[in-house]
Amino acid sequence: MLPTTIHIYTDASFSKTHELAVIGHALFESTHEHETKAISEVKLNIRLIKESNNIRAELRGAIEALRACPKGAIVLLYTDCQTVTNLPSRREKLERTDYISQSKKLVLANADLYREFYLIFDRIKLEPVWIKGHSPNENKGKIQKNFSYLDKAVRKMMREVIGNKF
Repeated sequence: MLPTTIHIYTDASFSKTHELAVIGHALFESTHEHETKAISEVKLNIRLIKESNNIRAELRGAIEALRACPKGAIVLLYTDCQTVTNLPSRREKLERTDYISQSKKLVLANADLYREFYLIFDRIKLEPVWIKGHSPNENKGKIQKNFSYLDKAVRKMMREVIGNKF
């Protein structure tokens, strides 16, 4: 029996002024569920965290979602964060340089999250999928619509927490 493919959508919203982020994800436990259920039928996991920048928020959101995946799982991770989707291809260089910036000779600001991401990456079969965020409705397929649904829920919670100044 072939292992099932888990489909995860992840997104984050960040307020620099408040150093707060809302991270969220939606998990479809199989390709069948992904193809037959609307995202509104799947539990959204959304929460507020303290964070220092938007990339850290996106990384933490992805990591939190991936933690739920069992060892050996095949996972398609849909995100609008290119940092997340590019991490697998950056791994060799990051590890070779011990996560040190070549220009400033300092440990990269997100090194802790990169390491955590790679620990999870090693126990699952991950395929990150970049999604263009905020595209017009008439151009949206199912994947884009699912992502937009999560994005709206995450931004709504951020507005509720910090007000409409977001």
